[in-house]
Parts: sequence; C-alpha cells; structure tokens
Amino acid sequence: MASSTQRHVSTQVPLQRKRQGHEQATKNDVKSKPVGIESQGKLAMKTLIIGLGNPILGEDGVGWKVAKQLNNIIDPDSSVDIDCASCGGLSLMERMLGYQRVIVIDSMETGRSPEGCVKVFPLIALENPYAGHSASADDASLMTALQAAESIGAEVPARVDVVTIETKNAYGFPDNLSPEIEKAVPLAAKEVLKLLED
Repeated sequence: MASSTQRHVSTQVPLQRKRQGHEQATKNDVKSKPVGIESQGKLAMKTLIIGLGNPILGEDGVGWKVAKQLNNIIDPDSSVDIDCASCGGLSLMERMLGYQRVIVIDSMETGRSPEGCVKVFPLIALENPYAGHSASADDASLMTALQAAESIGAEVPARVDVVTIETKNAYGFPDNLSPEIEKAVPLAAKEVLKLLED
C-alpha cells in the first residue's frame, strides 16, 4: 500500500467475467487452468478479491494488474468475485459487505523491502492502518470502518487478507511497470491462489 499522502477518488470497476472459456494467459501470467474453488472439494465461501490503486499512476496500479490476471484464471462460476477499485476506508468497507472473505491486493512503499517484494498478511497485522488505499487523510481506516459496520450488525467479512507488492515509484506516470514490479505480478497472483486454498 503506497504512502497515505495521496488521496484517491472512490472508483469501483467490476471485471467482466468470461463464462465460456477463459482468455489465454500471456507469457508473464500465472500458468494455470481455471480454478474452481468448489471443484477442489472445499466449502465455498463467498469471496471478494479486490485490486486497489490508480491504474494511471504506473506502479500504484499494480493491484489492478494482479486482479486482472486472476480474472483469467479463476472460474467465473465459482463463489469468487474479482474487482478493481480506487478507494479506501468507508467506501472500501462498503464494497466488502456481504462477503465472508476478502483478499486485498495493493502496492506498498515502505522502503524496508526490495522493489517487487510480495508480502501476505492478515489485515489486522497491517503496521500502519492508514497506509495506502486502506484510508485517506480525511477518512477512517479500513479496520476502523469494518469494526464500526460490525457494531451495527452489518455482515462484514470474517477474514480479510492483504497481498502487497513493494514499489518505489508508485505515483509516477511511466508507460510500463519496472521489471521488478512486472515480475511480481504473477508471484502475487500465485499468493492469492494459495490463500483461496487455505
């Protein structure tokens, strides 16, 4: 999740799910047949995968790229929905309502990890609850928003996991991702698939 100084407009973009066949993975994509969670004999939970960021700001939009790659892999008839969004705090919380589980994919600029480093952790373990797209300067943190919603009886997800990609140039306007970030996209997608099997 990039630094919290940048404010993002609330935008949600549901990805179009193909029901007859899936797009072929590109050479940088995860090599996998479509994943159907139910077909693996696991109890299907209503799950949302959401890529966060701003796609016009280069590496800040890496969460969108990972989500779009997963859209080509995960069976559209499964219990998994995949979206992209440029929002945080209360708006992001509202998007999560009604799901049992949510996986958030976002950029993170900590300066403590190599560029392209992929990390996975539960939302509760986020060191700075106001980091990146989980909140903005005049909004509640995602954790606070979820707690508030739960206190009034809203159906909040029982589990929220975060998959982050370390970036160094989250708010530039490059034409392409850096090689390190480009390589991290399929790695992050694989981590999301592992979480779905967990």
